[in-house]
Parts: sequence; C-alpha cells; structure tokens
Amino acid sequence: MVAEPPQKSLLILPGSAEFMAFDAPPVSDVVVPASDDQATTATHHDVIYPAGAVNCAVEITAASALTASDVDPERPQQADLAGDPIDGPQPEEAAMAPFSAADYSRLRGQHGPSRAVLCQPAEHGFDHHCLLAALETLQTADAFAGQHLTAAVAIVASDVSDHEMEDLTAAGCCAGRFHMEPQPSQLDWSDLDRLAWRIHDFNWHVELRMDGRYLHAVEARLRDWPGPIVIENFGHFLKPVGQKDDGFRALLRLIDRDKAWVKLADPAALSVAGPPHYEDLAARARDLIAFAPERMLWGDNVAATPGQHFSAAAYAAFQDWCDSSAQLHAIMVSNAEAIYRFEPWTMPPDNDSLGA
Repeated sequence: MVAEPPQKSLLILPGSAEFMAFDAPPVSDVVVPASDDQATTATHHDVIYPAGAVNCAVEITAASALTASDVDPERPQQADLAGDPIDGPQPEEAAMAPFSAADYSRLRGQHGPSRAVLCQPAEHGFDHHCLLAALETLQTADAFAGQHLTAAVAIVASDVSDHEMEDLTAAGCCAGRFHMEPQPSQLDWSDLDRLAWRIHDFNWHVELRMDGRYLHAVEARLRDWPGPIVIENFGHFLKPVGQKDDGFRALLRLIDRDKAWVKLADPAALSVAGPPHYEDLAARARDLIAFAPERMLWGDNVAATPGQHFSAAAYAAFQDWCDSSAQLHAIMVSNAEAIYRFEPWTMPPDNDSLGA
C-alpha cells in the first residue's frame, strides 16, 4: 500500500472546546441505531464460525460463576441457570440487560466463537471487579479445554499503580481501553498521552473509542503513542463518512503506518439502515478490508444484542464484505491471535464453516 503525504494536524489544546467536541458531538449528529436481527431471515442458530475464531468485542456487564454444565460440553445445558452472584458493579438498567460470563460461556458452547476478548464497559469506570470475575469464570472453562481462550481489555486510571497493573496483567489483561465517547471515563487527552506510555511498559496496547470524524485532528498525537492502537467499531464514525473525509483518510494513514488496527464490530450500534445489509456502513467496511485485511479484527457485542445471542445479520454482512474465505479466516483468527497474543489455534476444526 502507498502512504499518503501526512497532513498538518490542527493545534488543539487539551480541555479546549475543540477537544470537547471529540468527546461530545452535537446531539443531531449522534446515530440512532436500527434494531438488530429482526430484519433478516437468518437466525443465530444458523451462524457457524471458523475454528479458533476470536470475538474481540465482548462486554460482560454482570458477574456470575460457572457451574459444571457451563464448563463441560458433554453435560446438558440448562437455559434457566443463572449462576452464583459475585459482588461487583452492575450496569444501569437503561444501558443494557445484565450479561454475565456464564451467559457468554453457554453461548460460546453452542458453536459460538471459540475465543473471546472481554472489553470493560464504560459504565464500570475504573472498577475491575466484574472484569476480573468474568476472566476467572471463563478461564475455568479455558482450563477444561486445555487452551488459553480468553483475554481482556481494562479501563485504567491515569494514576494506576504498578501493583494494579501487575495484577491486571497476571489476570489476562493485555490492553487499555480509552473510552472517549460517549463517556470520557474521567480522562482527558493529556491523561491519555501519559497513560499510553504507562501501559506500554506492561506490554499492553491501546484500544480507542472516539468519534472517528475527528481522527485527523489527533492523528499526530496518536502516532506519538507507543505500540499499536486498536480503533473500535469501524472507526466509530458517528455520522456516515466518505472516502475523502478527513477522519476516514486519517484512519487509513494510521493503518498504513502500521499504527492502527480496526475492529469491525457491532454494526448495529452505528448503523441507521440496520440489518440485513447495514448499507450505511458497508462501503467503508469494504474499503477498510480491501485496504489492509491484515489489520482488521472482528467482534460481536452479544450483551448489546436484543435477546442476547450472536448476531446472524452482522455476521452475514461481514462475510459479504470479505473477498474470500481466506480473508475472513485471517480477520477472525490469525489477526486476533497476533494483537491479543493468543497461541495459534490447534484444536480440531469441528465448527469450521470454511472447510479449511
């Protein structure tokens, strides 16, 4: 790929009105998502993922413990099993229904993606109780499977201690989530500059959510951060953008410089058109995949899905955006292995829809 000449970045000071615009776009610009899978004839039971697939966008919003039927796939599943509650933060009712690691484990056991990256919800702030409980819960299942199947992304404060970073790393965290939209998680950009270097000392990377329309204004700043940056939700553009828009071009430049990765996750959160094709996201998704398939990742935030199941519509659209089964397999398996440091998948491909 050929890099474009860098554009001069805007000089915008932390705390200024211009910076606040990144975190709080005008209400009229905020996308109101369409409902999820109701407009497609496929169901979540029809979705079969490639062996070793990594779901890079799992938000666990409630804590619970596994039972034997969750861990052992030979035991009968009990749909009404809630698990034992563990103390931890609970999401606001208006945000989303509680979704626990036990809930996800049961879905994963029903031919879901083999591996998961847990992303701490913004609603939990800097409190890691729920995230750590979920990690412990799913790692119990990992031990039964004999493979490392779960990683995590934490939200940490700018004054996070070495001890806390060591504990989070030992628990399975490998990245820090910088959540600048819609809730800035009590951090400003000067905090993020310091924190990017701080977490890099522990071999973590950054996962950034901000309104992608303004990426060009902070492009130079992001290039100065150490290590890779994973940009969430197709670049998280809160209004449709074209190929020539400044924010989208900045995203391509960051990818081209081997700085950025992009999660093609949760299209229902941004799409106004909605399923089955998500037309308002499809063109940019195809652009991104064609530009650098080796820097794309995939995810399905089950907690945000009505009925809490894997999104058949989103997965069908993602398959359509990829040019080949090999490209889809790379995005769902090997790319995620590289950035989240999973071991190469070695288990039998008993649920591999690609026939590899």
